[in-house]
Amino acid sequence: MGKDMKKRNDKRKNRGKLTALLCTVLLTSLCWGNIVFAMDYVQNLANGAIFPNLKWVVIIAVIWLILSNGIKRNYVAALVTLVVGGVVLFFVSNPTKLEEIGNLIGGTIFNG
Repeated sequence: MGKDMKKRNDKRKNRGKLTALLCTVLLTSLCWGNIVFAMDYVQNLANGAIFPNLKWVVIIAVIWLILSNGIKRNYVAALVTLVVGGVVLFFVSNPTKLEEIGNLIGGTIFNG
């Protein structure tokens, strides 16, 4: 009887996962038109509110991580955080540089 109960429980778990997946697919297919129409609003929100303030979010996150690593006396992690944070801050401040680098790499790879 123990094996039968285990098989039933496994089937119930799998059925629950399948139901969740099907519900997600259905909801996504129903909302797809709304997602397409909302993209313009999301882009305006990102350009108007998120991108200008993203620099400060990166600065605060880097300072917080450096301080938390310094308190733990993990100076190597603090130094790596400083370097990586500087690179991220550079690309956040100059997003066109990332596009230029991507185009250069893509042109080198695909155009030979």
